[in-house]
Formats: sequence, C-alpha cells, structure tokens
Amino acid sequence: MENQEFLIYRLLHASQEIVYSWLEENKPKKDESIFSSGSEELERALLSRNDPLVKLGLALYAHKEETGINLYRNSDVFLKKAVLSGTTIRPSLGYSWIESKGILTELIDSKNSELLGALLSNPFINDSILVNLYERKSYFEKLDDEFWFTLLIHTLKNSRLSTPYDKKWRDGWTEYSYSKVFFSGWELFEKLPANDRSAAFLARLGERLVPDKPPKMLVSSAIKRWEKESADESIDEFFDNFSLCRTALACLYNDYSNEFKTLKESKDIALRKSYYRRFKPLQKEEVRQLFKKDKSVFLDEAIHNDNLFKKSEIRQELEQCCWDDKDPDNRLYYVNSITYRIDHLKRKYPEWFSDNEDEDIVNPDDDPLEMLKIKILNVDQKITQIAEDLRKKNSTTHFFMWAIVGFLVVFFLVR
Repeated sequence: MENQEFLIYRLLHASQEIVYSWLEENKPKKDESIFSSGSEELERALLSRNDPLVKLGLALYAHKEETGINLYRNSDVFLKKAVLSGTTIRPSLGYSWIESKGILTELIDSKNSELLGALLSNPFINDSILVNLYERKSYFEKLDDEFWFTLLIHTLKNSRLSTPYDKKWRDGWTEYSYSKVFFSGWELFEKLPANDRSAAFLARLGERLVPDKPPKMLVSSAIKRWEKESADESIDEFFDNFSLCRTALACLYNDYSNEFKTLKESKDIALRKSYYRRFKPLQKEEVRQLFKKDKSVFLDEAIHNDNLFKKSEIRQELEQCCWDDKDPDNRLYYVNSITYRIDHLKRKYPEWFSDNEDEDIVNPDDDPLEMLKIKILNVDQKITQIAEDLRKKNSTTHFFMWAIVGFLVVFFLVR
C-alpha cells in the first residue's frame, strides 16, 4: 500500500483527470463504515486545490461526511446535486448528515424537486428515508398529494429497490430491516388510488422492486384492486398499466405455492405472464403447450426465465417455439432474442451448456419436493432407456436386467 504522505503529494501534483479517476477507483463500498477510512487529510488536501474536476470527484466519491458538507454548503447547484448523488451521504449510527444537518428538511420545505431527485435516486441513501417516503411519515407526513407523488417517481431510478439482501450473511433481524424498503414499496399497491396515473407509476415500480411480500399483505386482494372494470376490447391488455400491476403483484406468490401454480390456468393473461416468468417445466411438452396457448405473450416472458435454459431439451424446445412464432414482418425478433440470451447465459452459467447434459442443475433454493419429482422422472427415463438397450442386446436373463435396474434406482435417488 502506498504511503499516505506520498499519496497526498502525488495527487496534489497530478492532473485533475488522474485525481478524478483515482477517486472513482477508490470510492467507498455501500456497506463500508464511514469510520473505516483514514482519508480526512487526503480529502482536505484535495479540496484545497479548488479544481472543478477534483471537486466533482470528491462530491461523488469521497469517504468523509465533512467533505460532503463542505462541498454542499459552498458550491453551486451542479455540485450540490453531485454531493446528493454521491457517497458521503451514507448513514452513520442510523442517520446521515443530510438529516442531522437539516438538509433534507430544507429541501422538502423549499420543494426543491431537482435536488431531492438526486438524493432519492442515490443507492447510498439511508433506508429509513425511502421507507418514510413510501409510508408518508416523518419528514414526508405533511406533503401535499402532488409533491409526494413527484418524490415517489424520483425513487424509480434508485438501484436499491432492485438489490436483494445478501443471503450469505444470515441474520433474521438484519434481513427484515433491509427488506422494509421492499415491503413499503409493495404496500403502495394497496394505498395509492386505483387510477391510470397511479397504475403507470406502480407498473414501473413493480418492475424494479425485489419481489418480497409484506408480512400482512393479502396479494389476491391487491391484485383485485387493479382489475379494470372497463370492457373496452380496444385496450391492448399487454401494455395496459393495470395489467402490468397485476403481473407484478403476482410475482409475490412463492414459486411453489398453490397460488402460484393456479396462475397457469388463470383467465387473466396478466397472471399467466407471471407464471411464465418463473415456472420450471419437468418436460419439454409443457413449453410447447404454453406456447400454443399464448404465442408471443408466452415468449416475451419465457425468454427471460432462466429455468428454461438449464437443460438442453427444454432450451431447444423454447428455441423451436421462437422459430415457430408467426412474425408478419419476418424480422425474427424472438429468434434473435433467444440467441442473445443463450450467448449471455453461456458466459454466466457455462455449466448449463456443458457436455454432461444428463446432470440436473439444482438450485439450492429449489423446493425439495419438486427436486425429488425431477429426480424420479429422470430416473424413470434412464431405467426405460437401459431396459430397452438390454432388450436389444438380448440379455441372457431378465434377472440380471432387473437387478441392474434396481441398483440404478437406489443409486440415483440417494444422490
């Protein structure tokens, strides 16, 4: 590691571009404590340069809240936005300087939508600010409807909404606290008025939020709120925001729940779409059956369902469905889409495309009963194949054939 004194000297005499790049490369991580870095002296020295690009780098990537406060209090609107978009607003002991120094209150009182937009789209923001906004509490309790809705829209750009909890660290309370952002976001589907404006916002929100069901939410009732009473057949159900809201809400059903399984036969295409995004077929025939039922609507969802790419026969059936889609313009949209997806997944999960296609790719989060069904089905297929091979080879006795088959059943089931 470079000596701190030499580092300060080097960066004080480096070009603005080099300093900016260094700050970007050494920015704090989301979960890094504000007390973990000894960068006070360095950041004070770089502030003294008073170079615009260096100040921008500090606004976006500094470690110390004192640097953020200094820049925010002594800069123009452009740098203020950079600070509110940057890393110094990370909370410490439950609060960030945005709250303790009264900045958040000032911005809300002045209805400064531009600066609040920068803050609310920042993934480093204190979770409690997002939760309080969604629940319309604390700082946001007295906002009028219009301004509150404007602030809700700003959060759509925040990647925190789509960042799931890291399950490598098992801690029930920490995970629950982390998920409160998701809970409060999904609860907006129960709170906002069921109109076109709310539906347009919630459709976008539902695409971004991690599907984590609030403990007290009754999903079926929430879905019913977003059933449009209009019988206008001219409405394109695929693009209708009410439909998109129902599709998003249906993703809150657990993959192995009875509620999820019934989505397959729902009369509501919005709910069937949610099924197509996550189902795990045991045989390729199910893929063909669902394609025949909903054609391009099925393909739009299935192409993004990783479960359909783990085994070659399922993957190949989905590819064939893409070729079989009736494309009036002959642009081969789904063929090109699945080709791109396969190329992407080959790099991400090369084991799915290995030569050993007979091996099941088992996700540790998969339901054990479903996995047992898959294993039994595969064992049955292997037994049938072995029996057929032995018959063709005129095995001397049936006894040895069934002894081998019995051994294979035990072997594969205990694996």
